[in-house]
This record gives sequence, structure tokens and C-alpha cells, in this order.
Amino acid sequence: MDNNEELKEEELKEELKEELKEEELEKDSQSNKCKDSDENYMMEGMMFGMLAGVVFGSIFENLGLSTGLGLVFGMLIGMLIKKKK
Repeated sequence: MDNNEELKEEELKEELKEELKEEELEKDSQSNKCKDSDENYMMEGMMFGMLAGVVFGSIFENLGLSTGLGLVFGMLIGMLIKKKK
């Protein structure tokens, strides 16, 4: 009986270690997501791209297409420009 109990305890300890490792990996991936958004101007590019899309859409009377295209082009340009530290 003691042998079985020891094996169960070891299995539980291993499971807990694996769960802790998974939690640490999740925390690292979440911190990397925040870090990536701090390195470029993607959000700002999306904002200005959408604004430009609305302006061009109202001029050319195709608001839906131009807003979407402006958003995508603004995002791409914002991702290409890196922030200085």
C-alpha cells in the first residue's frame, strides 16, 4: 500500500509541475503580445488609415470599400514603422 501511495504522490507532483509550466508559458505569451504592440505603430496606423478611408470613401461615394482598404493599408504601414526606444 505504501508503494502505491508513493506512486500516486509522485504522479500528482508531476501533474502539478506540468500545470505550473503551462501557466508560465501562457503568462510569457501574454507578455509577448503586449510587448509586440509596444514596438510598432500598428494601432495608430489603423486609426489614420480608417480616417483616410472614410475621407476617400465620402469623396468617391464608396464608403465601405475605402474604409476597409484604408484600415488594412494603415495597419501595414504602422507595422512597418518601428518605435524608437
